[in-house]
Amino acid sequence: MISNTHTHPNSFADRPQDLERALAMQTSDLLDDLLGSFLSNVLNRKKPLDKQYVKELSKLINSKGSEIDLDRNPFQKASSFGVLSASVKLRILCALVDWQLQDSNAVRSLIDTAPKASPFLRAEPIGVDAERRTYWHFGGT
Repeated sequence: MISNTHTHPNSFADRPQDLERALAMQTSDLLDDLLGSFLSNVLNRKKPLDKQYVKELSKLINSKGSEIDLDRNPFQKASSFGVLSASVKLRILCALVDWQLQDSNAVRSLIDTAPKASPFLRAEPIGVDAERRTYWHFGGT
């Protein structure tokens, strides 16, 4: 995962199952770390947001929420990320990844300065699904 300053080595998932389990839980250090780092990148902050990120996430969804397939901002009724359904959590995480690629100065800098032949940042997508969503591969896995 890309984070401009968040480097705690054990804070991100080692396997997809770790993320799946975290999405099903009401509290998860993994999701707290991801959300704090992702939001910090999108908002171009130097340090990850702490666990009090709901207000910032809600503001971001209010401003960019039309890009997520949600009827309304889920934080109008939910007081925490943990109480949301797994599918809503996943939609928000996917949107945050997209927004990092669009808005993060740190992520943009990494992409712009990566060697053209880098196996970690591909110039072409790895696939497109039936709904015409494009998929990219980042990293060595």
